Amino acid sequence: MIVNLFRREFPPLPSEEMDERTKKAIKLFQQVTTKASEENWKYVVLSGFAIDSYLGYISRNHKDVDFIVDKKNIEAVRSFLEKEGHSVYESKKYGNDLLRIDPIDKETTRAAHCDIHISFFDDKSKEVVISMLGKEIRFKGDYSDISIEKEFLGVKAKVLTPSLLLEEKKGWTEKIGLSGKEEINNLENIKIQKIISMSLPS
Repeated sequence: MIVNLFRREFPPLPSEEMDERTKKAIKLFQQVTTKASEENWKYVVLSGFAIDSYLGYISRNHKDVDFIVDKKNIEAVRSFLEKEGHSVYESKKYGNDLLRIDPIDKETTRAAHCDIHISFFDDKSKEVVISMLGKEIRFKGDYSDISIEKEFLGVKAKVLTPSLLLEEKKGWTEKIGLSGKEEINNLENIKIQKIISMSLPS
C-alpha cells in the first residue's frame, strides 16, 4: 500500500531513461555493500541512494552513490576497490576527508561515480563524525544507531535513517558550507518528509 503511494507520487525511473552514471553508481553500491557485509566494515549509505532504498526502487538518475566509512576500515575498502579494477583518488578539494571512485577524468575528480566520506566514532560524545574542510557533521549514536538495514537492488545495505537524512541535507549546507542543486535537494527533502510521515504510526 505504502509502496503504491510512493510510486504514484515519485514514479520509478524507466529503465530506458537510466543513464550510464547511475548504472555505474548502482554497481559500486552493490559491490561495496556486499563486501562490507562480508568483512563487517562500519559504513552507512547516505543521500540519494539511501532515499531510494526507502522507496524500494530508483526514482531518478544519480550522479554518484555516497557512503560514510569508518577510518579504521578505509584502507581495506580502498584495497578492495582497487583490486576490483576501480580508480580510487583522494579528492583534490577535500584531501584525505573524501575518496573519489572512478572519476570520468582523472584530472577532474569531481566527476566520480562514488564518494566515500571518511568518518569516525567519537567515544567521548558517542557520535559518528563526518569531517570536511575542518568542519563536522555529527550524528548521535554509533553506526548501528544511525542506520537501518534495507534490501535494495538485490543486496542488503545499511542506510541512514529518514530523520538523519534530513539532518544530513541541512548539514552539508549549514555546517560544512557546501551548495548543491536546489531543485534536486528540494525534491529529495519532500521525499524524505513523505517517507517519515508514512513510517509514523497512525
